[in-house]
Amino acid sequence: MKRFITLFSALAMSLALAAPAAAEQRTPYQDAITGLGDAGVIPAVSQEQLDVFRPLTRLEAAVLISDAFNLAELQPQELADRPDLVKRTAYAGALESINEAFMVSAAKDTIGSPAHGAVEAVINAQLMSIDGTAFNPEGPMTGHEFVTLLAKAFYGPEKPVDHAYQAVRDGWIDARFDHDDYITRGEAALAVYNIIGREDYESVTLFVTSDIHGHLIPYMPAGS
Repeated sequence: MKRFITLFSALAMSLALAAPAAAEQRTPYQDAITGLGDAGVIPAVSQEQLDVFRPLTRLEAAVLISDAFNLAELQPQELADRPDLVKRTAYAGALESINEAFMVSAAKDTIGSPAHGAVEAVINAQLMSIDGTAFNPEGPMTGHEFVTLLAKAFYGPEKPVDHAYQAVRDGWIDARFDHDDYITRGEAALAVYNIIGREDYESVTLFVTSDIHGHLIPYMPAGS
């Protein structure tokens, strides 16, 4: 939630200092914004402060999904003497071990941003893609891209299905959001709240760890 305050504070401040405007136009988004605020996903703001008709950026989408689904933030190490080091998430050979490449940022273009931890979280969870080391944080998203992201967060990215189609078919995401135009902040807020605001939805946090190791000489039990 603090990241959203940081990302939107300049906009909210400018609106607060502006001259009084005409009566607020009610949209379908205000109830979702209020609900997300009550859930601690975003600050308690009005639809004007959230600027609901502005296209959602990839950075904002990462923060929204990370906070809505309680993803564990990642805080990679930055090695000043190895700026060329590219993030790795898998071994290339059977005898390799963890090295610096597993600890650096995947998204080099969000280093220093208050949302960097959220970006690394969605990349690590395989919810959002990255072009080399470029996340393109200010780039917009289409409705279909955001619906796919939201559905992957809900079902899990490893599920071998068309995530967007599955979520729409199962009634978790409204088909009107699955479009090829840029999705707005209001649409994104409503799509997320339509899931986490349902009475039959519950988020359960799990702590999973593993102890994976191998031996050059296979272990043989005594007497075998």
